[in-house]
Amino acid sequence: MQNDLTKARMISRALENSGYFTVLSQIHKPKSSGALDVINSAAKLVASGHSPFNEEDAEYYLEGLPVVSFRFSDQIRQKFPNVQQAWVQKQLRGIGWIVPKYVPFFHHTVRDRC
Repeated sequence: MQNDLTKARMISRALENSGYFTVLSQIHKPKSSGALDVINSAAKLVASGHSPFNEEDAEYYLEGLPVVSFRFSDQIRQKFPNVQQAWVQKQLRGIGWIVPKYVPFFHHTVRDRC
């Protein structure tokens, strides 16, 4: 499971850093500001080609399941209003990923469900 968490954290950071997506899951977020300082300095070392710490050490991160939940960023949704998340889902499924597409529950009212 630890290996799965490490991969999910890496994917979460990559999606978030792309600017195209907002990551909703929290497993890649540090637990506290102390851990944030460690992770930020580590990111600088990684960018320069060095390995600063064992990224598999879960003590620095918020607990959770190895699941990545994301959506288009607000900037992308404004710039490309006709692009559908279902298109991304189909592309990822094409390479073997399991990507469910959920419709937010809050769009429905009690009357719509009766």
